Amino acid sequence: MASEEEKKLELEACYRSLQQASQQLRELQKAVEILDNQLIDISSLLQALQDIKEVESGREILVPISNGIFINARLAEHDSFLVNVGSGVVVRKSLGETSELLQGRFSEVDAQRSEMLKQFEKSSATAQELEKRLQTLLGKG
Repeated sequence: MASEEEKKLELEACYRSLQQASQQLRELQKAVEILDNQLIDISSLLQALQDIKEVESGREILVPISNGIFINARLAEHDSFLVNVGSGVVVRKSLGETSELLQGRFSEVDAQRSEMLKQFEKSSATAQELEKRLQTLLGKG
């Protein structure tokens, strides 16, 4: 049978591991929430592209410039978009190309989210095992 000192050390190590697992779960949960928000944003953009396709060129529209702040503008084209492709480079893309780009981004973010959820499940299972072990060590299980 393990000595009291060994049991105490094992208890402390188990407790530290459980704290680390809990911290990792919180971080993964935050990451999943961020990815969820990105998916919502991309879905909104895809819907906006479909909506703008129905608007005639030359029609007056409201353009958001900040959260809740809009400006009146006249739509010059409804099938051509300027897209930032990185490093401050902007290229003209068609509606189809822009939609395809956003759908690709959606797939990437969704795959990242799925991976995070797998990690979350694995970490959750580890935390549950550690909790059981801790309860056993404390004589409550």
